[in-house]
Amino acid sequence: MAEGGFVKISRMLKNWEHYGDAEMLKLFIHLLLSAAYKGYWDRDIYVGRGQLLTSIRGLAQELGFTHRHTRTLISTLKATQEIAQETTHRGTLITIVKWEVYQGGSGDADTQSDTETDTKTDTRSTKKRHTHYIKKDIK
Repeated sequence: MAEGGFVKISRMLKNWEHYGDAEMLKLFIHLLLSAAYKGYWDRDIYVGRGQLLTSIRGLAQELGFTHRHTRTLISTLKATQEIAQETTHRGTLITIVKWEVYQGGSGDADTQSDTETDTKTDTRSTKKRHTHYIKKDIK
């Protein structure tokens, strides 16, 4: 799991059937933030984009939930097909089913976000960039 970077959270999440359940929302956002943004091998298990290798007990500790409650929340996300779960000899492999839809891309190396593109092509200092936009807005 990478500690830096960003994930996209669609405003459509406000229409999600579990949006009103604070603990479910906390778990789902935690899974989005913890999932791999690119595939990697963890010893002998491949963890792909939108997946994380964890344990229910570990998730419970990270979120401050009981083990039983975490299991119940995970079961609900599985039942509504938000996630898939696979037990391995190293822990639980959780897949966010619509990861590519949520993150808006195929994961190809050529795919860049607007921010990445802007940063690479706009070499002006931050002060000049802001001044440009302010002057533009005033006219």
